[in-house]
Amino acid sequence: MKYNWKYFIVLNETKYGLSNIVENKDYFGEGLPLCQDFSVAINFPSPNKLIEWVKENTDLNMENGDYHIEGHYLPDEV
Repeated sequence: MKYNWKYFIVLNETKYGLSNIVENKDYFGEGLPLCQDFSVAINFPSPNKLIEWVKENTDLNMENGDYHIEGHYLPDEV
């Protein structure tokens, strides 16, 4: 089985849901689709790609403590 690093957006703010991860769904307007399952969470091959997506698609700001990045070494199927 092949494994790779995958990087996830984990929310810190209670207004978004403390420790929720962002689900891999289309983002429309207010709010983000949230989940607790890595198999349905949006993930990125690098932290830089994740930060780029956040800047283009959300109003989250890492410097304000809105979210942090978690990297997990997971099977490709997840």
